[in-house]
Amino acid sequence: VGNQKLQFSITLSPMQDTLNVDTNEKELTCTVFSLNGQQMMKRKLNGSDSFSVQMLDNGMYFIQLKSGNKKATHKFTINR
Repeated sequence: VGNQKLQFSITLSPMQDTLNVDTNEKELTCTVFSLNGQQMMKRKLNGSDSFSVQMLDNGMYFIQLKSGNKKATHKFTINR
């Protein structure tokens, strides 16, 4: 009933070109937004995964993961 909290953690690679998502959930929708709410990318993940963020400029972003009725959002910064 209602939205449940999805648990995940994120880390950026040392070169800040890859975002690593660590979660126990399966079949996730991952969306990255800019601070002004513009959708920058969206992809499906199958549990823990990594994907390129090298197309993103320096700045702060939000990553939102959804799985069924669970969702969670974290903020991350790219500063190359």
